Amino acid sequence: MLYSEIHGQESLKTQLNQRLDKSGMAHSVLFSENEAHGALALALATATRILCDNPSPTDACGECRHCKKVAKLVHPDLHFVYPVIGSDKTSEDYWPQFRELLLKHPWFNLNQWLQHLDSENKQANIPAKECALILQKMSLKPFEAPNKVLIIWLPEYLGKDGNRLLKLLEEPPGHTYIFAVTRNKHKILNTILSRCQEYHLIPLSVLQISSTLTDILPEMNPDEISLISRMAEGSVSTALDISQAGNEKYFTTFRNWLLYAYKGDIKNMNAWSKSLHNFSKEQQKYFIRYSLQFLRTLQSMIIDPSREAMLDEQEFKTANGLKKILSLQTIQTLVKQLDQYHYYIERNANTKILFMNLAILAKKAFHDKAMV
Repeated sequence: MLYSEIHGQESLKTQLNQRLDKSGMAHSVLFSENEAHGALALALATATRILCDNPSPTDACGECRHCKKVAKLVHPDLHFVYPVIGSDKTSEDYWPQFRELLLKHPWFNLNQWLQHLDSENKQANIPAKECALILQKMSLKPFEAPNKVLIIWLPEYLGKDGNRLLKLLEEPPGHTYIFAVTRNKHKILNTILSRCQEYHLIPLSVLQISSTLTDILPEMNPDEISLISRMAEGSVSTALDISQAGNEKYFTTFRNWLLYAYKGDIKNMNAWSKSLHNFSKEQQKYFIRYSLQFLRTLQSMIIDPSREAMLDEQEFKTANGLKKILSLQTIQTLVKQLDQYHYYIERNANTKILFMNLAILAKKAFHDKAMV
């Protein structure tokens, strides 16, 4: 992974290059993000530059033996630690699976990692046994390169056992760099946070997500990539989840919601709420996001008919139909409720009740004059 292969985070790339050029790079670094904004990719690209024989002022060369080994994830001086299943296991036990996923792309989240292991409903952690192994590995000298690098993906899963690493983080052995990559730094032990220099990544733009998706999924239709990128809220892993489920699924669910509500079809409204209840939590949140995106686009179409709507053919046809029966006030009411429901889903509300209530709300929006 090279800096040039990462779309976005230009300011951080510049900072990191400047620190590396001036030998001012901290040896314990925290790359923090809220979603997949590129932290693992940035940590891997920084590791590549550190191990590179002939780096330029802005990137690793990508051609030397070290760069080629890092690209294949076979460099003996590049180590990874990540959440695993089972307190008696370590990252070494799951390395073939992790390497397989990382070779595809570095934009996955924990849920996608667990899906790769067919362990979605199991609890992952970084156990005490792993901490002992980290201390052992980091006490050794580099094998081939002048430096060695440890990347800890999701250190928030260390728990209290992470305190065993405090001395290592405070005073790493010579020629050793430790990069922690987190999506929830508030769950990391304060004693660990205080020993790391933090670089915080910002959400990616729609264009940056589109470019990243094009790299990962070159066979995907550009129009679909554009739509998914707008729904992803700055996160590549969210975009990948949406692409895996298929945009058609969310459009159909959205259209059926409003169709059954418009007809006042209680039986199908109930069946609709049950079907959404059976979605995964992430898919439920993506449906909310898709609905919000669609309704806000519809709002823009009503306010400014000359403005281009970023919708595909069937979405555009549906939006034109809704323009005739939904007022701006009604759309705003639905948007407000959807925003609240996203919050409720995050806090594990009963989604069967939640989505039935959403269907009833839409029915009132169509038939209750007070809401139009």
